[in-house]
Amino acid sequence: MSSWTVCDNLLMPAVTETTGTPSLQTTVLANDPVLDDAIRPVDAGEAILTESGGTTYLVYRGVRAPIDLSDPVLVNGLHLQGAETRPMSLALLNTFPLADPITPVLIQGSGEPGLLGPEHPVGAIVKSVDSRGEQLYVVLREGLQPVSQATADIIRYGASGEVATGQADEIAPATLAEVPTVHRLAVDHYPLVSPRIVSPTPDRVVCMGWQRSNTDARADVRLLAGHRLPTADGAQTVRLASADGSGPAVDSVYLTPGAGEYVQATGSDPESRSTGQLFYVSDTGVRYHIKDLPTADALGVGGVKVPDGPANAPQWAPWAVISLLPPGPELSQEAALVAHDGMAADPDSTKVSAR
Repeated sequence: MSSWTVCDNLLMPAVTETTGTPSLQTTVLANDPVLDDAIRPVDAGEAILTESGGTTYLVYRGVRAPIDLSDPVLVNGLHLQGAETRPMSLALLNTFPLADPITPVLIQGSGEPGLLGPEHPVGAIVKSVDSRGEQLYVVLREGLQPVSQATADIIRYGASGEVATGQADEIAPATLAEVPTVHRLAVDHYPLVSPRIVSPTPDRVVCMGWQRSNTDARADVRLLAGHRLPTADGAQTVRLASADGSGPAVDSVYLTPGAGEYVQATGSDPESRSTGQLFYVSDTGVRYHIKDLPTADALGVGGVKVPDGPANAPQWAPWAVISLLPPGPELSQEAALVAHDGMAADPDSTKVSAR
């Protein structure tokens, strides 16, 4: 199983300081996340609000979606009154796949008589209950579309005066079977319920956790929150020379000491099948581009056995994470055969204190 995690640790000024602003420390980890009460996967009812470049994002269910908090329909529909954004590094934010914006739901023909009769006009919310539980639907011209609780509330708060959208009326399963079930509204990515916003107190650490084996059809992308990094007790991160605190660069990394990761880059979408370049990531957090598979075999880097496939295959790794690591020289025969009179300075190097 290939595991990559990017975390932000929000550091608040000391209580003895009269000035100062919160700062972020961003860490990339290549270990199976060690989870407990101190760092946990957030549940389907939790989310994070953050802002970047003038856009507010709701981060939930492993994605980030733009949302306009000046729109009362969204604020009321998702019950976000008084919710505050928290700082998040661009490095971490960009590792979450980007979903379409969450917007008010526009329903064509709202208020017109629907297929269920005039008492349930187009735009109304109804429900049906069977052995699987309760399911909400919105009445459309063409039929009924299943919607989540959160989507139903957004529709209710955005409804015109002709549509009564209070408590959902119950319809019998037999009636439901007589009406077409349709999919016209692009709301599948909307939250399932009105989210509880995770507060930086006490959950100052937030992470994107990505896991996928070479045989998995899709990656598992999770939002983690807590007050420590998801590493084992005693694990020490390596601080990078290019660390910049709240800036755009990664500040530290953690890979198993004395080991590295042989990976092939893939896309950020959980179902991505794209195959990118090969890399070896050292335990100091440097990514080395490997020219091709024969070069990897010649280097002796360790991969994994794939059923009915190669015995030494690279593991998947999301490019959105791998690209955050500082690059080293290419590992290839051609690069090794180039003669140099000296070595150029690292353009990303930083000064080290003489003390």
